[in-house]
Amino acid sequence: MKTIQSKLLAFFLALLLLLSGVFALLHYGTQRSIALYDTIVQRFLLVNEISQRTQLLMQALNAYLVDKSPHILREYEQHKRVLLADQNALTRTLATPENWVTVKNYRNLIASLIEETDQTLRVFAEGDIDRYSDHYREAQNIALYILETTLQLIDRELTAYHQVYAQLRDTHRAYETMGALVFGATLFLSVLFAYLFARGIARPIRRLALAAKEISQGKLDGPVVEVPTRDEVALLAEAFNRMRDSLRRLIDEMKQKAELEKALHAHQLKAVEMDRLLKEIELRSLQNQINPHFLFNTLNTVARMAYLEGAERTSELIVAVSGLLRYSLRGLDRPVTLEEELRHVKDYCFIQKTRFGDRVAVEFDVDPGCLRQAVPSLTLQPLVENAFIHGIEPLERNGRIRLTVRRAANGVVVEVADNGVGMDEATLAALTSGEEPPAGERQTGHSTGIGLANVRDRLRLFYGRDDVMEIHATPGSGTTVRLVLPHRTIRDGGEEGGSCIGSSSLTTRALNAKPSG
Repeated sequence: MKTIQSKLLAFFLALLLLLSGVFALLHYGTQRSIALYDTIVQRFLLVNEISQRTQLLMQALNAYLVDKSPHILREYEQHKRVLLADQNALTRTLATPENWVTVKNYRNLIASLIEETDQTLRVFAEGDIDRYSDHYREAQNIALYILETTLQLIDRELTAYHQVYAQLRDTHRAYETMGALVFGATLFLSVLFAYLFARGIARPIRRLALAAKEISQGKLDGPVVEVPTRDEVALLAEAFNRMRDSLRRLIDEMKQKAELEKALHAHQLKAVEMDRLLKEIELRSLQNQINPHFLFNTLNTVARMAYLEGAERTSELIVAVSGLLRYSLRGLDRPVTLEEELRHVKDYCFIQKTRFGDRVAVEFDVDPGCLRQAVPSLTLQPLVENAFIHGIEPLERNGRIRLTVRRAANGVVVEVADNGVGMDEATLAALTSGEEPPAGERQTGHSTGIGLANVRDRLRLFYGRDDVMEIHATPGSGTTVRLVLPHRTIRDGGEEGGSCIGSSSLTTRALNAKPSG
């Protein structure tokens, strides 16, 4: 069933994915443009930095040649280091296949400038005026070449920048157009979806309102309200149709009852004869009741015939039913062993597995040393039935019931746990405190009429203590019923106190699926 919530979620999810894709594309284009612009700016800044450092280097050289100050010499060295760093960054930042030769010459000019300035300082310190003048003049010429090359590189970068700017402008316009188209498409789809969604809900509701108005006017034979969708509105329409059918049947029954009462009132003179007929019918009904033992023997006969005819599954199911019937004929005040109770539970689980199929899995974890533990008859089966009917039956799949029997220091612990719908706090509090649970909440079993409260009361009377049953449940997380049974075993000579017999730690993981026969 596609619910209204799922439809809305699917639409908004698709819309979110579409907008996210567009925003991601726009973000990618923006980041790419920013990165390209940043690269261009870095190239301009680097060329400008080299030009300025060249001038600062020459200024520091001239200043040092005038007053020979150590401070100015340190400034010269600092400008030279920065210029060398810029020279190393040229190839990485500025070089392209088109200007590779120019950048290479640019690097060589920087290296030559630094070499000539260093030579100028060296021969100046030696006092060689002729050589000093040659190197100084050469350094000035190289500085001029660097400035000219800088202007040439800037001119090429500006030319390339115009092309990049045109490309970025075209890309930006394309993104604007795409954004406008996506916005228009999103707006159109949103309006279309809102219209279809509103119409899909409003039409069935109008039909339901019209049908409700007809019912208020006493017209119950109107056409069935049909809803083409499979959502909550369809469920509402289906419930409305069932309600109208129920009202029609109820009114028909009331009319029939009124006619019957009228007929009975008209035939009051025949009341004595009618009373005699009723008593005769009651007598015949009592005479025709089937004896339970006769029914048990009949079931066994049918099971044998089914087995002989090859219907083994049917035979096993009939055997399980007859086993349940035979076990239920015992008196509830007669103690039995835990082994007999488990065999009875096994028959019941076989029948329920036939009904539920793969919807439920039943697991048994039983310590064989506790099988002689004495318990009241029909103690475990109502707990398992409660798990089936009230816990697992509402589930569509993956139901699980686990029955665990283990030894404890002060007796035997039996747990019946399911992963069903659980119970609310009011029901759990009522069952735990011994009060009557709310109406309709886990009162009695379907097959025996024995519920949790009945099992708890019989266990308290049987063992003479109150703390024999614990119930843990959470709505939507299942229910666990734990029985804490004091040591009491049944041997061949009858019931006696003591501990669980046997020292075996063997654990039965799951009983066979076939009935005990």
